[in-house]
Amino acid sequence: MNDLDELRTGLAHIAEEVAPVDLHARVLASSRRVARRRAAAGVATALAATVVASAVVIDMNRVAPSPPGPPATSTSVAPQPTTLPSYVQTPAPGSGPFANATVTVPTWGTTGTTCVTGRVRIVDGQYYRGAGTRPVNVLSWVTTDVDGDGRDDYVAHLKCGEGTESPAEQVVAFRRSGGQLLPLGRVVGTQDGPAMLTAIEARAGGRIAVQVLAEVTDGGAQFVPQQWRVYGWRGTGSGRWPGRPRSPPIRRQPRCPCGRVP
Repeated sequence: MNDLDELRTGLAHIAEEVAPVDLHARVLASSRRVARRRAAAGVATALAATVVASAVVIDMNRVAPSPPGPPATSTSVAPQPTTLPSYVQTPAPGSGPFANATVTVPTWGTTGTTCVTGRVRIVDGQYYRGAGTRPVNVLSWVTTDVDGDGRDDYVAHLKCGEGTESPAEQVVAFRRSGGQLLPLGRVVGTQDGPAMLTAIEARAGGRIAVQVLAEVTDGGAQFVPQQWRVYGWRGTGSGRWPGRPRSPPIRRQPRCPCGRVP
């Protein structure tokens, strides 16, 4: 057998083993798969386009401002006048019975020629008559029963003028009589020897303590010779302050810088 016969025999065997194939059915199935993929891709594209369009619409709605409304009509209100409270002058702090009182001022001695004496009207702790005179100032005051009649009396530290240029000072006890303060008498004054008076205190039994200085100073009582003197009423009705003790010389107190003498 030659080669040609062997070739024919091999092809015959191959033909017997190969089954016939229906290509038409395969082509139809493949076409359906391609159509489904294309349809799915089209749906996805349509959905993406819808989402983008919706986002654009939402963004436009957010950005685009709403048209302004008509301007608001304001009603003008006329300002109301403010009513200020009426001014009321208040007494100076600590003036007490000397905030507004008629008093009788005793003599100031020979050094107080420009100082006012007699009946004066003290307002807010001061009286000033006018040019050529010095004001009468109430520096401080205390309340105590000076004469022992069961009623409070008023003891005031009076000063003619102001500061260290003042020519005279005195401590005077007053008794209230109606709307006036009448003098019981002078407790002590610069005409009695001290150069300056700095403080007064009410002590037991109606006594009055006065801090007296041997020199005029504006730097503090502790820097000059000074002492406390205590005075009591013995009562003679003379209009002066009887019973003023004979005072010892004013000496410097080195052991008591505050100036109080026990």
